[in-house]
Amino acid sequence: MKIPVFDAGIESKTTDTVNLKGVEGRANSPSWVAAQIKNLDALFLLDEIDVIAREEKWKIAELIKQLSDEGSELKFLIVGIAETAAELTCGHASVQRCLKETPLRKMKDDEIKEIIENGANKLGLKFSSAAIKKIVNVSAGYAHFAHLLALKASEKAIGEDRTEIGLGHISEATDDACGDAEGSLRTLYNDSVRSANTEELKKILIAASSVKEDEFNAAQLRAAYSQIWGNEINQGWLNNYLQKIVSDNSNSILRRLAKGVYKFSDPRMPSYIRLANLSVIPEVNQDIV
Repeated sequence: MKIPVFDAGIESKTTDTVNLKGVEGRANSPSWVAAQIKNLDALFLLDEIDVIAREEKWKIAELIKQLSDEGSELKFLIVGIAETAAELTCGHASVQRCLKETPLRKMKDDEIKEIIENGANKLGLKFSSAAIKKIVNVSAGYAHFAHLLALKASEKAIGEDRTEIGLGHISEATDDACGDAEGSLRTLYNDSVRSANTEELKKILIAASSVKEDEFNAAQLRAAYSQIWGNEINQGWLNNYLQKIVSDNSNSILRRLAKGVYKFSDPRMPSYIRLANLSVIPEVNQDIV
């Protein structure tokens, strides 16, 4: 955790390299930082904390504990994924008393639909029922993907001087939407599907993205594959591909939680997979199973 110190009210009579390194060292010390900011009555927002290194999370946890011990009024709003709280408390069990977790559920279909329709109304546009259903299905409860696909489809329609947006505009907008999606999702997905010179791995990931539960077992994955692609597969065949995309940590696209139990390392990945493969998923099976 590196905190800029040039505006922190630190007085120094010299700017030589040795002293600057000393200041930087103190600024990386949770106890030193706590002493400097403990009297602030403010709210610090730390967004996407899940992407920083684990040792930096431990420093943040220690900083929070130090501030709590000092009775500071300073508060942190920390935004991350489900594992973030566990990582913060891993080396500091006592910090748990300083934290209050607020889980954010995925949005309901009606809420995603409302986002699309409200945005369209403001622009004098109208999405067809089929187009709305497609966006709702792809976004899978994540507003980001609903905004992204609806925006790109609207741009296509406006470019044609049309006010109604249909399935054709959704299909045409897919590449643009994928290009504007977060780079880490795009990179992880592309690296995963390139790990095997076959379309089967992509079909397995599409099947996994269609499972409703965040955590799923091998039987659910096989059932999803069969429902979407119409072919029965056995566990041995499936394992040959899973070994390329599954690990016990978050470095792969799928994370192994227990024997035969998996989840996507990034909860947004199912939406990205469905977006990237919108044109190849059989229309009759587009709905999440």
